[in-house]
Amino acid sequence: MPDPVELLDELPDLICCFWPSGDLSYVNRAYARFYDATPEELIGTSFLDLVPPEFRAVVEDNLRNLHRLRPDNPTMIDVHQGGDAGGNPRWFRWTNKAFFDPGGDEPREFAGIGHDITAQREAEERTRYLAAHDSLTGLINRHTLREELERQLKMAGRESRRFGLLYLDLDGLKTINDRYGHSAGDDFIKRASIALLQSFRDSDIVGRIGGDEFVIVCPQVADGTLLAAMLERARVELRRAHHAMSGASDVGISAGVIICDGDQSADAVLQQADRAMYRDKQERKNRS
Repeated sequence: MPDPVELLDELPDLICCFWPSGDLSYVNRAYARFYDATPEELIGTSFLDLVPPEFRAVVEDNLRNLHRLRPDNPTMIDVHQGGDAGGNPRWFRWTNKAFFDPGGDEPREFAGIGHDITAQREAEERTRYLAAHDSLTGLINRHTLREELERQLKMAGRESRRFGLLYLDLDGLKTINDRYGHSAGDDFIKRASIALLQSFRDSDIVGRIGGDEFVIVCPQVADGTLLAAMLERARVELRRAHHAMSGASDVGISAGVIICDGDQSADAVLQQADRAMYRDKQERKNRS
């Protein structure tokens, strides 16, 4: 009859058996390779000692949960990160089963199978990221910006405070597209997003909500004068970024600047700011 242990050594999944203390009683070759060791080197050592410090608390908590397994519910599945011998993080889905002495209700030993799901997790995270961010600039998109604005409005209502919002439109994008092509226009938008991030604070929320339209939520600023100063800094940074790209400086920002409170909805705030931006754009045109 074939030895089942030989089959376990051929599997790519990490397989181990261990005592309630965490000391290993068996590991297959894949488990040992993951830690750049041989099975003989690992048996008798604690798997907790193999876990990088940043992941150890989670693994220790999982071991405590395994101790709570009982004969009528002997299996636990969990997903967590771990690190290989080189410290590279990997995601695993672990299926663990407890074994009991006849008539006993305290686990005597455990067996676990770890399946590497790193690629799946990274794909899921990438999908979530793309759903929440603008693909050109990496800023949050309209949907995410609206959700964040709604959250800030609710917080402002609970805390009886106000905060600033700027609705920005890039002046000159059409000229750049016509003169240099759409790839140059995309480059301009990317440079503009960097200029905005540099002009506002880390606590401010910068999002791209359309072709050449951006919204900045400033949760800690309710002073119109300060918002105006931040906007002027953004205009200076944008002109500098465009001049570095093309040697020209015929760009600008039209802006709607408003102060929000918790009595408004996100849609109402954005509509109000949009109207203020178009008024500013018209006034700038009339002055030119």
